[in-house]
Amino acid sequence: MTSNTELCYRVFINAYLGSPRDHHGIFVELEEDGSGYLYHVEGSVQTGMTYKPKPAKNPLSSVSLSGQKPIGYVPASLYGYIHDICSSIPPPAKQYDGPKRLIPKDQKLRRCQEWTQEVILALRAQGVLQGAEGGWVSRDDLEKQAKKQGKSKGSSSQSKGSSSSSQSKTKSKSSSTSTGTSTGSKSKHSTSKSSTSSTSEPADGAVSQDGFWVYSRKAKDWYRTDEHGQPIWANQGKGKGH
Repeated sequence: MTSNTELCYRVFINAYLGSPRDHHGIFVELEEDGSGYLYHVEGSVQTGMTYKPKPAKNPLSSVSLSGQKPIGYVPASLYGYIHDICSSIPPPAKQYDGPKRLIPKDQKLRRCQEWTQEVILALRAQGVLQGAEGGWVSRDDLEKQAKKQGKSKGSSSQSKGSSSSSQSKTKSKSSSTSTGTSTGSKSKHSTSKSSTSSTSEPADGAVSQDGFWVYSRKAKDWYRTDEHGQPIWANQGKGKGH
């Protein structure tokens, strides 16, 4: 059991936009500004995946964040065990070579989402991850929550009449703008991304981000093969083209 006075860190599953499924990772919030550490695997079922933990800014600074799910907390005294447990769970191996499946037909594919769930089970089994899970929160709702918290903090500082605090906030805003984490920077990046995607078509034989689909320029669609070697089209029943 955790003592009432022990420092604890909140833990989440972060979801980032991906195709055909979102990318999942375990995020531990370590600082008051929402930054922390992300534990996840990178790669695809075409190449195999690698465990790559890394420091992470506030999740909302990433334009690809699609949502977040609170899954409990970890006591500060147990935080160091997270990396050890993550390292003990093998990352997903190469399971496809182009459209050809390399694993038995009755064996379920392992990707980032499966690895994440396996790690969560191990963290709970060893008593590192504690507390109850919550529900998924969309990016829009996360942004609304952040704005409310910002207004609450602003009202508090105004009531104290602290001019030095106001100057500090101005410096902080300038700093965040120079590092590319401001709202303006986000929207510029987002616009560039959408412009690129709308004007370019994937190369013939291109593999989707998670390695599950292969693109056919002739059919103007993504596909994979079923257990009989027959193609399954991403837009089946919708005609050709996206």
